[in-house]
Amino acid sequence: MKPGETILGFDLGNHLFFVLSVEVAGLVAVANFTDSSFPSSDRTCVAHPGEHPFLTKESCVYYRKAEMVALAPLSRAREEGELKQHQPLSPALLRRIQDGALISRFTARDVQAAVRLTLEVSEGR
Repeated sequence: MKPGETILGFDLGNHLFFVLSVEVAGLVAVANFTDSSFPSSDRTCVAHPGEHPFLTKESCVYYRKAEMVALAPLSRAREEGELKQHQPLSPALLRRIQDGALISRFTARDVQAAVRLTLEVSEGR
């Protein structure tokens, strides 16, 4: 799985999860969209309907729950149909989300490190 790929079925809430990083030691960083109307929502990165076909209302990235997950079982679950893929994030939306991961005070340090490495790799540093 690569940055920008999307996953449905990762949780019971039917949230759209997406890959934020390249593989780092067998792990990838993932996060998801959630409803932005909750008072406690982290509004570091807000997405609107039309930015991705899954979005039907204003949503924000739930950086508080972004995490590193093992790539092998995730890929296997996708291949076996336990997880469904949706349309990938556009490069511009992915970059906004990754930039937000680096500045949100809620993003775990290991997720930030994986995102930072991914951006360095994509920029050829």
